[in-house]
Amino acid sequence: MSAWVLHNNTEAFPNPEAFDPYRWIDEPEKIRLREKCLIPFGRGSRNCLGQTLAMSELYSTVALIFHRFDGLEVGPDFGREDLQIVELFLGYHPKKARKFKVVKN
Repeated sequence: MSAWVLHNNTEAFPNPEAFDPYRWIDEPEKIRLREKCLIPFGRGSRNCLGQTLAMSELYSTVALIFHRFDGLEVGPDFGREDLQIVELFLGYHPKKARKFKVVKN
C-alpha cells in the first residue's frame, strides 16, 4: 500500500486534493479513520529516518507560536503531566494522555 493511495482515500478524506485543516475537527469516528490513513513518515521497516527530527521541529514551532502570539492557550483539561519528555530528540506521549487542543480566549 502506498502513502499516496491512503492519503487520497475519498472515504477518509473527502476532496483529498483540497487543503482543509477543519477536516480534523469532526466526529471522533471519522478522525480515527483519517488517522489510520495518514502516514506522512511511512510505517514499518521503511519508516522515515528523519521522523524524530521532524517531530522535534514541529514541537519547537508550536512552542514558538505560543510564545509569540498572545491569547492562545491549551484546553482546560490539559496538564503538565501530558507533556512528558524523555530526551531532547524523542518526545514521549503516554497512550492514555488527553489530546492537545488550542483554544483562543
